[in-house]
Amino acid sequence: MVWILLAATQQNVWNWLWFAIPVIGMPLTSIMARREKRTDGAVTYSDKITSHLWSIFGVSEIVLTLICLGFSLFGGIKCWTAMIVYTIIAAPFAEIAQGLIVKEKSLTWGGIVGLAIGMVLVCCVTGKIPLLANWFMPLFILFWVVMMIVPGHIINHKAKKG
Repeated sequence: MVWILLAATQQNVWNWLWFAIPVIGMPLTSIMARREKRTDGAVTYSDKITSHLWSIFGVSEIVLTLICLGFSLFGGIKCWTAMIVYTIIAAPFAEIAQGLIVKEKSLTWGGIVGLAIGMVLVCCVTGKIPLLANWFMPLFILFWVVMMIVPGHIINHKAKKG
């Protein structure tokens, strides 16, 4: 949605819609977790480690968001690109670590491909190549599809097979 609105209007104000992710996602995640409560009651060590791993990532994203917001509101400094750079480097590391912990190759390889895409985007940022919505957003979407959606489908398929 953000990509379509940015590309159609060329107005950066649509980037505020990124805040809808935690506003909508956190309550929905909580509701879904309660509905899908484990019946066996077993939580493995790797479950705890990966949960903590992604919690660290999520908290660091919140902290960085608040820092960028502070710079923007109190100093007039636009440093939102830091969010992109941090996300496209930190998320693949967390994904790779999770893949190694649970021994799931699709997570590891998804993270490696995501990291490669992230490094290209970091080079674009440091090279002062404008991250225009018409090419950057599709690449950012591909980044998340390769890292999260494809491995998620592979893992679900394996789980159903038994």
